[in-house]
Amino acid sequence: MKLQFNIENTTRHRMVSKFHEAGVRAIFAGHYHRNAGGKYEDLELVVTSAIGAQSPEGRNADSGYRVVTVNETDITHRYVNITTSHTNSAGSPDFETQLQAFYERNKCHTLMAFDMIAEIQWMVAYIGNHWSDCPLVFSHLDFRGANIMVTEHNGLVLCDFDYSAYGSRGSDFGTFFATFITTTHGFGNGFPLESVIKKFIGDYEDECRQLYGHDYGLKEYNSADYMLNECKFFVLVYFLFSLSVFSDEKSREESRLGDNTCAMIMQSILCDLLKYPASLCSNH
Repeated sequence: MKLQFNIENTTRHRMVSKFHEAGVRAIFAGHYHRNAGGKYEDLELVVTSAIGAQSPEGRNADSGYRVVTVNETDITHRYVNITTSHTNSAGSPDFETQLQAFYERNKCHTLMAFDMIAEIQWMVAYIGNHWSDCPLVFSHLDFRGANIMVTEHNGLVLCDFDYSAYGSRGSDFGTFFATFITTTHGFGNGFPLESVIKKFIGDYEDECRQLYGHDYGLKEYNSADYMLNECKFFVLVYFLFSLSVFSDEKSREESRLGDNTCAMIMQSILCDLLKYPASLCSNH
């Protein structure tokens, strides 16, 4: 369960009291994200301690965890700071050397001809310039195929709401279409046709009009064209973010997929990006 910490004390105490009465002794959240500064080592993992059982802070400090303490009457949180050095910045000589060695070791000929660091830096700048273009809504924030299930009678069941929070509307659009026709490691299959994306947006608009009335579509940011651009933007963000994760040696080790599998995934993602239809790259 993920908790919000910017709530007033009375509500927070009442929440914790109810959790404790129900027998809850540990609340875990695992929201990974990277900051926008290009420091690939600044990977934050939100963790909690169990009531009466403290998390091992010595190990947490090595990874820059946020430590959250929960007891019967209070929730507190603080950051365990980590030191950033020249070895853990995307663009440092050590990072570039490690990445090049990884390419050569796995015969990544496509990746060798691709300036990954420049693309990652471009992604950070581009996201910063366009992020405010997307409306803020309550989002799933992990809206991919693995969390969408179809029942025997063609019903839909969504799961894994532990990341849900207010976020950019397009993040759910982009994640959905970036994983639309892939399995966990099944990149390289191309993107869905724009007609498919437009059909999805049309159904989304119809549902929103039922919820908010027919004036919903009068706002520019609720138009079909505007939402199509959001899809394009966040599909690109998803794939380039995936590339940046697999570019990090530590992340590859923690994935336990093995060097060769990580290399294959990176090359497949890149091939998808290079085949990205021109019609999907317009406007944004």
